[in-house]
Amino acid sequence: ASHFIFLFMLAWLLSIAMEPSVAWLANHGLKRGLASGLAILGIIVTTIAFIGLFGGIFVAQSAELIHGLPATIYNLVNWLNATFHLQLDPAHILDSLHIDAGKIAEWASSLAGGILGVLGLIFGGLFDTLTMFVFAYYLSADGPRLRRIIGSWLPERMQKVFVTVWDIAVIKTGGFVVSKLVLAALSAVFHVVAFYLIGVPFWLPMGIFAGIVSQFIPTVGTYIGIAIPALFSLAVDPIKVVWIVAFATV
Repeated sequence: ASHFIFLFMLAWLLSIAMEPSVAWLANHGLKRGLASGLAILGIIVTTIAFIGLFGGIFVAQSAELIHGLPATIYNLVNWLNATFHLQLDPAHILDSLHIDAGKIAEWASSLAGGILGVLGLIFGGLFDTLTMFVFAYYLSADGPRLRRIIGSWLPERMQKVFVTVWDIAVIKTGGFVVSKLVLAALSAVFHVVAFYLIGVPFWLPMGIFAGIVSQFIPTVGTYIGIAIPALFSLAVDPIKVVWIVAFATV
């Protein structure tokens, strides 16, 4: 049941994230069910558009990133040895990180494997996504009625307090989630463009990683988001790291 519970919790979070847009549409004359459907449709259309535009590049660069990970670490260690007169052993570091040819092949095959694996991943993902959207739709469309039903179980003096607290929690949480999603999307777009112009290796997955991590991990997210691209760029051209840090600082 853990997988189903996880999908249900995602659906509940999605329904909360949709609440600001659903409430706005409902306040402008649309029925709540139709407003919830339009919000989900907007999410689906946006996702399909992104996959259509960048899905192939993202998968190709991610697979290439995994294949080139040992060489990147090897070049980075050699640069550190030459620059700071160290005596690090690249082979020992790769072994301690459990990164070898067999492990890389396993990762790459799981990312861009055979047709059966890809089809299974696609259909499994579609089923999970459909399940999540169905529950998110009903949780969003019937949210007010659900609150009233649960509130009716409480003593009369507590009902108004319960509904008020629930409404405030949904509005505040929904606003927070939406703001984080918008900021993460904008941050990812700007990082992708900047990394492409700078010439960062695997600029698309690196830019998306930096954009998302910088918004959803408090305080240190920005540092983590640029540390990984900086390490990969360091093995190619150290001056790129300066540009990455300068962009992230601005």
